[in-house]
Amino acid sequence: QETDIVSIVKPITKYAKLVKNLDDLIDSLFEAFSVALADRQGPVLLDVPMNVQKEKLTEIQKQKFFNAYEKFESSTPNRGTCQWSVPRPTTTIVNF
Repeated sequence: QETDIVSIVKPITKYAKLVKNLDDLIDSLFEAFSVALADRQGPVLLDVPMNVQKEKLTEIQKQKFFNAYEKFESSTPNRGTCQWSVPRPTTTIVNF
């Protein structure tokens, strides 16, 4: 039996969500970063079940991820002290 961690942490986070599939993860990841860094920075939670963690990204999903990343980068000029970077690979280094 699993614990409903999303319901537990909702009162103490700015954003909490259960991710149901990879497409949902891509959308939720950038939403979580945006919320965490907006106004007064604060904690967020994405609950990613093991079955979603084990899924492999399709080429379309990889492109969707990089498009969302570029949109996030251009629309978030003040990210505070949060530093992260996802370089666009020229060759496949990690199999998603």
